[in-house]
Amino acid sequence: MRTTKVSTKGQVVIPAELRDLLGWRAGTELQVERRGGTLVLRAAVALPVTTIDDLRTCVHYEGPALSVEEMDDAVARMIRDGDPV
Repeated sequence: MRTTKVSTKGQVVIPAELRDLLGWRAGTELQVERRGGTLVLRAAVALPVTTIDDLRTCVHYEGPALSVEEMDDAVARMIRDGDPV
């Protein structure tokens, strides 16, 4: 097991052999997750740019166009009744 120290600036040096093994180069963005008393580091995955057209393909509504008021009313009914509209 390797050890390292936290600097006064909060920086930690990850040993070169581990960086090389994981393919982490200078500038690699890491996600930090706390799990109890442990920190987990993983390379951040760059998400593709999403457009409004990409999102439209996720919605499969084929009825007539609704006004904002009609949508608000449907959401209010769903919350009140606990049933999907």
